Amino acid sequence: MATPPRAIKEFLARKRRDSSKPKKASARTVDRKLAALEPQPTFVTSPYLHQKVCFLLGVYFERYAFFLDMGLGKTKLASDLFSYFSSCYRNQRREHLRGLVLVPNTANIEGWRDEVAKHAPDLTFEGLDISGKSKRLAAVAAGSDMLVTTYAGWAALVCRRGKKGLEVDPEKQELEGRFDFVVFDESSFLRNHNTLAFRLAKRLANSARHVFLLTGTPLGKNPQDLWTQLYLVDGGHTLGATLGLFRAAFFRESQNYWGGREYEFRKRMTVKLSRCTRHASIRYTDEECLDLPDTVGGLLTGSFDKRYTLYTPEQLEAADALNKAIREARGERDIVESKYVALRRLESGYAKLEDGTLVPFRTNPKLDLLASVLDDIPREESVIIVHHYRQSGDLIAQLLESRKDKFVRLVGAMTPVKTRASVTKFRSGAARVLVCSKSGSYGHNFQISRRIIFFESFDDPITRKQMEKRIRRPGQKRRTYITDLVVRGGIGDRILYSLLDGKKIFDELMEDSKRGRSC
Repeated sequence: MATPPRAIKEFLARKRRDSSKPKKASARTVDRKLAALEPQPTFVTSPYLHQKVCFLLGVYFERYAFFLDMGLGKTKLASDLFSYFSSCYRNQRREHLRGLVLVPNTANIEGWRDEVAKHAPDLTFEGLDISGKSKRLAAVAAGSDMLVTTYAGWAALVCRRGKKGLEVDPEKQELEGRFDFVVFDESSFLRNHNTLAFRLAKRLANSARHVFLLTGTPLGKNPQDLWTQLYLVDGGHTLGATLGLFRAAFFRESQNYWGGREYEFRKRMTVKLSRCTRHASIRYTDEECLDLPDTVGGLLTGSFDKRYTLYTPEQLEAADALNKAIREARGERDIVESKYVALRRLESGYAKLEDGTLVPFRTNPKLDLLASVLDDIPREESVIIVHHYRQSGDLIAQLLESRKDKFVRLVGAMTPVKTRASVTKFRSGAARVLVCSKSGSYGHNFQISRRIIFFESFDDPITRKQMEKRIRRPGQKRRTYITDLVVRGGIGDRILYSLLDGKKIFDELMEDSKRGRSC
């Protein structure tokens, strides 16, 4: 049924706020508005100007979408808002505020744990990445301030198997009402309105008072991705109470070869759509945030930007055995070296059998973490992914192929002709991702990119610094980001600490082994 033209006209003429105005406010004005809040907010870590603006919008409107580029502090913002609203509840002697954060992947949970501990250490945190539905339900009932789980994990918790697939379990509906503060992290995950994840998110948004969306990539090529996300914030005021109304206002409808409907965005409506979305969302690119440092993360800055994940139980058991072997080796170099290499491979998701075969684990948390970090980077940005072992590069290549990311590789065994071809393809923009080993650390200029992700760091400080300088060099006019992926408690984290001290981790392992200590 066609939408009446009058309804479309009234929808487009609807009065809306404009988040571009607070973005233009001076630092003094923003600080004055913060000082006027009651109760006064207290920040454990000092916010940047853009974080203050977003914080004020969250406090004023209580339901908002924050579209912030990777590295601009989305998790900090959510933690600060939760802490503030918790203090408001205490002052008003209301019941205990509880928060629920939904994330796409299990790997994201550990990142939230780390960030909440940094920015809101007084909050009690529970990650629902524990096995067993009864244990997860017990964790929900335990009363922690903030719970974090995946979209799929929440569905498994509140749904049962029905005749037409998963449906909300009536006996679990009361779980939705326990949370008055809900965050949908990487909200573009909810862009399809036909998914169970969106239906469950809508139920949570309807029952919660404070609802916030976080993502750096709110849409791909299709502006329809925005409708579901902003609907969760304001129930349709921004982009229409129904997807049909949104399509009628902004898209051209046609019939495809198979008889189905296709919708093409009217490009002349671009400015109007941008104006509409500013009612309940704010967008910051890092180029707009002038008070940020020139480089985020990396050995050259002396402050790593680490993204954490956890071992699987299978990996943890293997890591304990390897650490024990290092301790018992008593400084025997060959044994310590072989176990060290095995620890590094273990953290990257594979193990070496007795016959020399390298076998990947069924679950690879570090690879999942890499996928999550890539999802948070705008698709138009190029990325360099660094690995130490050739087998790790193979795993990364398989991941990129499954994601349909265009990539090239740069490894030491390549001929000069193939090396030049890969470099040229990456520099020209024909490939979004460069997957490189130690061979990429010297003699290359990659200012086309401003992002390096270390899937595995080199354990030599000089080589590590040289790799970072591939993008931190004359001609680079943008802020650079250097990110390290590590398993909490794994050898990768200790490598980074050793690099800061200008040491090689292997020398420290030898000393530990001689003293009978594990790494």
